[in-house]
Amino acid sequence: MKKFFKIVTFSFLIIVLGACCNKKIKEIQILAVNDMHANIDDFPHLAFVVDSLRAIYPDMLLFSAGDNRTGNPYNDTYPGQSNLPMTTMMNRLGFNVGCIGNHEFDDAAKGLIYFTNAADFPIICANADFSRFDSINIKPYVIIENQGVKIAVLGLLETDYNGIPSIKPINAEGINFRDALEVAPEYSFLSNESDVFIALTHIGYRYDTILAKEMPNIDLIIGGHSHDFVEPQLFNGVLYGQAQSKLRFANLFKIKVQNGKIIDKEGVAIDLKKSGISSEYKKMVAEFNNNDYFKTVIGTNVKAMTDKRSIGFFMAESEREIAGADVSFKNQGSVRIDSFPAGDINIGDVYVLEPFHNEMAVCTMNADQIRKFIEISSKMDGGPTHTAGVTYRIRYNSNGELLSVDNVVFDKKIAKQKTFTVALNAFMASTMNPECLDTLRFIGKNDSDLLMEYISKHKIIDFAGKSSYEMIVE
Repeated sequence: MKKFFKIVTFSFLIIVLGACCNKKIKEIQILAVNDMHANIDDFPHLAFVVDSLRAIYPDMLLFSAGDNRTGNPYNDTYPGQSNLPMTTMMNRLGFNVGCIGNHEFDDAAKGLIYFTNAADFPIICANADFSRFDSINIKPYVIIENQGVKIAVLGLLETDYNGIPSIKPINAEGINFRDALEVAPEYSFLSNESDVFIALTHIGYRYDTILAKEMPNIDLIIGGHSHDFVEPQLFNGVLYGQAQSKLRFANLFKIKVQNGKIIDKEGVAIDLKKSGISSEYKKMVAEFNNNDYFKTVIGTNVKAMTDKRSIGFFMAESEREIAGADVSFKNQGSVRIDSFPAGDINIGDVYVLEPFHNEMAVCTMNADQIRKFIEISSKMDGGPTHTAGVTYRIRYNSNGELLSVDNVVFDKKIAKQKTFTVALNAFMASTMNPECLDTLRFIGKNDSDLLMEYISKHKIIDFAGKSSYEMIVE
């Protein structure tokens, strides 16, 4: 009897051990980028990394957290169809899913229609209602199966400007938006319908951390919009990462799943600029960049501008002069590059500086209205507003909160005036509620037109080290 019991027990252990061994650990790999901003020139670095990793992880997924376009004229004004180069290369490289970013709206509905239908991968966003546009193909979420693991991916978009994304309101006509943090909990059911629940977001680092705190049932948040470099790390048990912008970095996430449960998750940042280059994609980029119009030289920059202050002042001055205004405003977010080299300036450089083609408007303000608008616009756009015709001092506390705008000084030629003609772009005019003494008037030209005219007129540009404001942090 004891012998029989030992045989039965041994057989039972074999069955149990066999069952345990069948519960194979599956590792899901996801490579994620965000805010590529049409940087097609560095896309061959990404392609090299993707191809190299797929040789190791053949089932690796590839995600984008929005803002694929806007920043390179060779993509954004590509003949026949804007955004075709980025869309073509994303398809070729095999992206699996992308969330919508605010700059996907820069070509209004027609741009969304093209991108969401031309992309070979799903585009997602849960907090925007596109139902009035049958041809805009955007879903709130997708469920992907990878190695037998069910992965739910929820898309979220920022709505920081009076309840809409950071876009010109006219580009969002017919589309209704809701706050991402309000909408996200409505999709908590996805954690029960999947093995891995991911939020693919374009709402910025601060809101991502709030989302992690409020929804710990999310396993991974892949962030974008704020251009932060956040190596994969845990927030409230939620794995999170953001890969800065313009294909400087990518984040590789690894999630281990056993029997439908996550047993481990981690990630690592990859410096794309230090990687190799895909010859296949380098050839594609050369073909996309074969446009002589953008290479036409129109002026010369005497000395490199190495910060946004001098670049912003240069852009604001061009708008002030060509618009025939006394004062001009240039919002912080419209200065898209950190430095501008010395040497020839070509038409392509102008479109890199001014990628949005915002219509320009003018109106009349008094000195107090100008000071108030500098304060309002600086608060709304996350940094001091660049100006021309007037300088000022702006104070922040150590937490980055704006304390005051003072020491407002007008140029000598206009200092004795009681009212001033001011120039501002359509984005500022439509989102920041400027208080004017008369009706806001659009002048029939956009910001890139004015910059082009200014450079062509002066030929020699020298703004290095110049600024329109003094910033103090207390």
